[in-house]
Amino acid sequence: MAFAGQAEDVNSTDERLPRRLAAMADQAHQLIDLSTAEHILTAAAATEPDPLGYILAASRGREIWIRNSSYPEMVEETVGQLFDPESVRAALRGQVGFDADDAVRALKACHDLQVQAFNHRQFSFLGSIEEAMAEAAELTEDRREGLRAKLDAAQEPDEQAVSVAQEAVAAAAGLEPAVVAAVVRQFRLDIDDWTPLQAVREFTSGNNPLRTNPLLVTDSGRLMLVHDALTLDAVRENLEQVLKATPGWEQYQAHRGKVLERRISENLARVIPDAESWEGFEYFVPANADEAAGVPSGYSKLVEGDLLVVKDDVALIVEAKAVALASKARAGSRGRLQSDLTRIITSAAAQARRLKSILERDGGFRTRGNDWVALPDVREIHTVAVSLDDLTGVATTSQELVDAGLLESVDVPWTVSLHDLQLICDLVDLPSEFLLYLRRRRDPETTAYYAAPDELDLFLYFLDTGLYVEPDPRLVRKDLPYVKVRATDVKRRQRQRWRYLTSRTDALDAWYYGELAGRSDVPKPTMSKAAMSGFIQKLEDAGAKAWLSIGATLLSASGDVQEELVRAAEKLLATPDPTGRGRSMTTAIGSTKQDAWVLVWVGRPARQDPEMFAGRLGEYLRAKKYQLQIDRGCIFVFDESTKELVDVIYDGRAYAADTEMDALIAESGLFDPAQSPRRLPRSLR
Repeated sequence: MAFAGQAEDVNSTDERLPRRLAAMADQAHQLIDLSTAEHILTAAAATEPDPLGYILAASRGREIWIRNSSYPEMVEETVGQLFDPESVRAALRGQVGFDADDAVRALKACHDLQVQAFNHRQFSFLGSIEEAMAEAAELTEDRREGLRAKLDAAQEPDEQAVSVAQEAVAAAAGLEPAVVAAVVRQFRLDIDDWTPLQAVREFTSGNNPLRTNPLLVTDSGRLMLVHDALTLDAVRENLEQVLKATPGWEQYQAHRGKVLERRISENLARVIPDAESWEGFEYFVPANADEAAGVPSGYSKLVEGDLLVVKDDVALIVEAKAVALASKARAGSRGRLQSDLTRIITSAAAQARRLKSILERDGGFRTRGNDWVALPDVREIHTVAVSLDDLTGVATTSQELVDAGLLESVDVPWTVSLHDLQLICDLVDLPSEFLLYLRRRRDPETTAYYAAPDELDLFLYFLDTGLYVEPDPRLVRKDLPYVKVRATDVKRRQRQRWRYLTSRTDALDAWYYGELAGRSDVPKPTMSKAAMSGFIQKLEDAGAKAWLSIGATLLSASGDVQEELVRAAEKLLATPDPTGRGRSMTTAIGSTKQDAWVLVWVGRPARQDPEMFAGRLGEYLRAKKYQLQIDRGCIFVFDESTKELVDVIYDGRAYAADTEMDALIAESGLFDPAQSPRRLPRSLR
């Protein structure tokens, strides 16, 4: 059974084939383990910290150990959209004689025929065993020899049994034999000029030749697909290399970018409903320092933005990157990895940060058509870089990307692949959960305390435990002067340790494939039950101003604190003020000036005029926010007679020093936060 590119004919040995193959597999695992150890020891022996070396090792590890990092059904949908335009199909047919759909059909047919043959061998042998057991006392020697032959055929299949004729593939796929022959030429593995040592070195460095050429061909022209997990990635990467040599490459690149942007927009629209969005837009930025010192109408440099999503006071700036890591980058070339990551991650972060600075400074932006898009209410901006290529092993190393100079620590974007984004949007029950994950995931300390091979492991851990990092109490106190630093807070911070999150996707796999099978009895991974979830849903259903950010803030409180807030609100409504003035409860939540909120629960007496009552509450909220120097706050107003939420008063006006407000607060009798023992609630863990 000699396959093209095979260094040794395994049938040349006198040992039984299964034993020989098992020994070879064990040796292969040992070689991979030794190579991995070599990379780790080399990095550890460096005299200076080498964050890029860590990223390189993570990328290599993904290439060696991980297959199907995205569900095949998702990848197939993406591949179909990428290569669907007739111009792309025509370009491929002109170059290689088939299109992407033909390639997928042929390779799938080869896999299906191999599985059918394997199942036939196993069932045939098992059927013979059952027959033999029924007539054990009367087995003849000829019958015994027949059983041995079937056992040998099951355990030691020959070339005919484990490979497939090209004609059979053509018939099963419904393709012309010439088309299948062209697919075989393009996807066959050909490493005849490699020595065994070179093959080991290339594979263990991350250069897996099967990534783009997963098809083995025997000397007689029969086929064997190594594993169907390789098929879809091979089709995309292989055929993109073909298109690079055609005049239509630029057109394909533009189409590829549009596919990515559209898919991102569709997924975010599901997870943040009724948001405003701008896709593929052009806007003006300052061309120099003089323009930057002037007004937006004077900006003259025109730049592009991929996607901006705004919901009340929250903005998501998304940059889409459809380019892929080159094979040299995957194979351990430091220079190529650095340049590719710069093109994918660094440039996306810089482009997103450019728009973020414009929104923060000007409260909006001027479009190519000279229209002014006013966004003065935005108080929370998240930058996101979405890649079409799977960056498993790289995207979760945010701290190392910062240390390597590929990202700036002050504004780390969430870097995620399209398919992981789609799954996360599928798993979210409350939009506020998604926003809270963005807050936690983009915290610069998150990947300093949590490491995971895959984005979904981080997200599933978030659903289970919160992905929470204990803030440094001293930094909290510096940012929010009214917070008391307690010894227990310092100890909790000191006790927090770095954690490596192993795979957590078993429940996700079960749910996903259950959904494909139309089963409703397989539970979906969901966020641990939160006491405030029902209340947050009411805010969304009512369309309250800033319900998204308010909900994420309430969810950020620990489970105990959420339960305390629920009980306190219930007690407040159960014991109204006998004088009819209405009772209230005020708290602050957050650990930085950026994410801190003032939250107030109020019971409104029946005899109070709703409009006048709301006016007084608005003044109180403004004063309390000013006193604490917090930008955002809200008041939840409940009717004391019905106990129902009847109003949500939101104030997102940014803090600015105001002498009149200082005097008003001095006269009002509001507590002095410097003398208060209050502390911020601990966040969800």
